[in-house]
Amino acid sequence: MLKSKIKKLLFSSCALLLSVFLLLIFGQNRPLNTNNNPLIYDHQLKNQALSETIVNNGRIYRKSVEQFNALQQPGYISNNNFNGLKLANGGYIFISKDNDNMIYRTDLFYNTLWTYRFANNNQISRHVVEVAYDTYDPTTFYVLTVPRNNDDNAIRAYANGSKDGFGVITKIKENLDRELDKRADLQSEIAIDPQALLNNIPSTWNSNPSFLSNTIGFTNNGKFIFSYNNYLANLANLIVYKQNIYLIGGNGNINPTISDRFQSLGIFRIDKNLNQVTGWPYAVLIGGWSQTRDSNFGVNLPIFQDAQFTYVIRGAIAGGESSQILINFRLGEVDQWVIITF
Repeated sequence: MLKSKIKKLLFSSCALLLSVFLLLIFGQNRPLNTNNNPLIYDHQLKNQALSETIVNNGRIYRKSVEQFNALQQPGYISNNNFNGLKLANGGYIFISKDNDNMIYRTDLFYNTLWTYRFANNNQISRHVVEVAYDTYDPTTFYVLTVPRNNDDNAIRAYANGSKDGFGVITKIKENLDRELDKRADLQSEIAIDPQALLNNIPSTWNSNPSFLSNTIGFTNNGKFIFSYNNYLANLANLIVYKQNIYLIGGNGNINPTISDRFQSLGIFRIDKNLNQVTGWPYAVLIGGWSQTRDSNFGVNLPIFQDAQFTYVIRGAIAGGESSQILINFRLGEVDQWVIITF
């Protein structure tokens, strides 16, 4: 009799333990759903911002974004080659199509983790051009914002040497453990002064040849002209490499409604702490290069020279990339990689 009770007790205890064990396993993977909506647990994050997102077939996307395309070929659709940033630690950063002075940080499922809006400078509106992250610290982002090419206030500020008319690099640090509106901190900013590049132009350029002339520009002792549109074209293809940030230049399509292409002059270099800007013209960096003349200009055309072999100091840059030891950038009109080691 006693043995029978012990057996029943052991059986009941085992059954209870098994039930608790199964409940623990399945309870963690299938939470109690009180609203009969199975998607809420799979696709919504705590503190998720839904104001600029849409739901489609059970997935939440940033408004107007179907999916992230990480493989964009260099071309003339825009001045740079940026269409969004895929992050090494998971997720993406997009520029808002509705308000291009705002960026969105999302997770892999396009749930919005934080947003950041850039304010105007003395009535001069800024819009985001590119975003890059630090490979040594993936929670640090560098954002390039520039004035619009048709902003009269920005043009006047640029012509007068005012920083309000310059492009700006902003350093942002993220902390996803904070509340939604406190996850992105502005660390520092620096204006991209065109004089930093003009300081290193060859003295022979001060002869002021006619092809450098422009009615509105930033001058070097009243001789060399770095026009506003050429300056904006130069603010493209942002690369973080080792201890510096580089702006290697764009292809010149700063506005799709403008038929002219405004070519870049050189490369800007900014230290990661955003304390100093240095600029070097392409002609100085690659001025010693030469190639054999023949009729095959697609292969042997010297860098940034025309068919008459008249030296052209500006160039169209279609894209850039960096590796552990060097930086490459692609010429806009010649399908050729240029390798520069810093």
